[in-house]
Amino acid sequence: MKVTREWPALVRSLMNEHGLSERKLAPMANVHRTTLRNFLSGNAPQMPVDHLERILSVFGYELETAIVFPEEKEGSGCHMRHHASVSVAV
Repeated sequence: MKVTREWPALVRSLMNEHGLSERKLAPMANVHRTTLRNFLSGNAPQMPVDHLERILSVFGYELETAIVFPEEKEGSGCHMRHHASVSVAV
């Protein structure tokens, strides 16, 4: 999954809210600390979806993904767009 600025900011906000450091969060999410650090600093252009799912699950959230196909305009071809959102796990 391509990492945008919103994902690291969200995770950093959750870490602050729950008083978790990178050192504490990494093993809780079963993610290597260097991977987490690179993600949070924006130095990781890609993040495996399962890593992000595990990180979010520590805070009680789950990742929902959907593939969105916008309406095709004549002659434009079909372009696929991926959308991901976070929801509270029930």
